[in-house]
Amino acid sequence: MNDTLVALVVWAVLTLFAASLTWEMVRSARTGEGARAFPDRGGVVRRSAGVVLLTAYILFAVGWLHLPAALWWVNAALAATALGAGAARWRTLPWSAAEGGGRARWIGAVFTVGLTVALVLLLAL
Repeated sequence: MNDTLVALVVWAVLTLFAASLTWEMVRSARTGEGARAFPDRGGVVRRSAGVVLLTAYILFAVGWLHLPAALWWVNAALAATALGAGAARWRTLPWSAAEGGGRARWIGAVFTVGLTVALVLLLAL
């Protein structure tokens, strides 16, 4: 197999995973109640940063020169959809959920944002 085909397969698998994360965010934003709903703003930040982290990892793992630019628009659209879904519910969510676990979600959010920033800086430098 040549390098382009391997890069295409890796991109496809990772992009399917990003699509599933984005779909979960859209479902969570759409349902205001239930098990899938965002519990608080920390959950939104954590999931949004996770999608951006995965998009940056795909860019890092595959390399943007190995694939046509049109395929990267798929990843950009997935990340924008996930961020839009989180932004749509942001104003209606509390800062911390009343049922507990809010602190752990915020710790996870800060950790995920930190990983995302580190990977983007690694890509930029």
